Amino acid sequence: MNNDTPPPIHAEPATLLALVIFTLVSLGLGVVANLVSSKKAGFLQKYFLGNRSLGAFAVALTAAVVSGGTFVGFPSLAYKHGWVIALWIASYMVVPLTVLGILGKRIGQLARRTGAITLPDLLRERYGSPALGLLTSLLIMLFLTSNLIPQFKAGGVIMKMVLPAGVVSQVVDEGAASTDVGYYLGLAVFAATVVAYTAYGGFLAAIWTDVFQSIIMALGVLILFPLAMMASGGLSAATEAGIAQTDIGFAFGPGAGKNFHPIGLAFSFFFMWAITGMGQPSTMVRLMSFRDSRTLRFSIIYMTIYNLMIYIPLVFIFIAARAIVPDLARPDEVMPSLVIKLANPYIAGLILAAPYGAVMSTVSGFLLIISSGIVRDVYQRFIRPQATEKEIEWASYSATVLVGIAVTLIALRPPEYLQLIIV
Repeated sequence: MNNDTPPPIHAEPATLLALVIFTLVSLGLGVVANLVSSKKAGFLQKYFLGNRSLGAFAVALTAAVVSGGTFVGFPSLAYKHGWVIALWIASYMVVPLTVLGILGKRIGQLARRTGAITLPDLLRERYGSPALGLLTSLLIMLFLTSNLIPQFKAGGVIMKMVLPAGVVSQVVDEGAASTDVGYYLGLAVFAATVVAYTAYGGFLAAIWTDVFQSIIMALGVLILFPLAMMASGGLSAATEAGIAQTDIGFAFGPGAGKNFHPIGLAFSFFFMWAITGMGQPSTMVRLMSFRDSRTLRFSIIYMTIYNLMIYIPLVFIFIAARAIVPDLARPDEVMPSLVIKLANPYIAGLILAAPYGAVMSTVSGFLLIISSGIVRDVYQRFIRPQATEKEIEWASYSATVLVGIAVTLIALRPPEYLQLIIV
């Protein structure tokens, strides 16, 4: 081990306890969602669309583009490259508004008229093309499975940071072959939790936990923001610290001594992402499940307010991180490292629930979209057209679990910067 490498940061046991409580609440919501959901509309509509019953608040908080990239991937790039990343992340504030404003009403109307359960269902009926439906389903499964890998990595990294150092050391002493046992333990805990409540509770479990986790995200950001500003001495001092550790590019322009994301590309990315982001399957599925047009209008207002509360403070926080936790060996660990350093153990657990919840909400949504493609668009249409309701039910549970296991295995060797694979 290199002696110049800073020692790893680990949380106090109280932080782990707070995060465990948060996880148990999420699991509980998944169980309750399954128990109270109506079965009148049939299993598929209940499990994958929540009986098309979402209200404005639920649509706003669950359609926002908040994920592992928001709290783990994007912060690592802001920590590394500086202020230019603000132009990148600003487009994430616009994407969901574009989706709801342009596509929302039309998608909702078509979904009800055609009885579509999945996005490939919708396109198949809209254009009268089974081939288009199958192609859409295969593309969605391919790209969302790839996108799940960095999300699982983010969950594993956060859980690793809250595991007490003694626990990880004990496992290493007992003969584990890996040098990053903490990450593997964290990944296992994260995967077991999110796959369990998503598989059992379906769409409503994902929605209920998303709303709860989104509230926790906002609280975490609002608590962390003043702590980071006080610890860094303000944005001016933080920027100067970043320049001292990198170069003048930290304050503006291509960033940190390399031609990363120059200013022209930053503006280009802003407009490109706001347009192409309309095709995100995870957001479009929400458009198939809201209650009515009035719900859609209010959700746009709520989402605008929520995005402002989340993203602007996050830019400031992770510019300040350079002055507070300098020279991190792994930039993807900047969020948990910063929280553990600044907050008392119990408050740290609450704040860390924000990125953990963001990752869980993204994973639960993606898992359901992938499993709906496997069950509805492949299994039911091509393999077992006469499958009974009970058979479809078990196929849905099994597909969700198997996808979760497969992605967990792939995430054992994740990419260095998860935000790059997300983009």
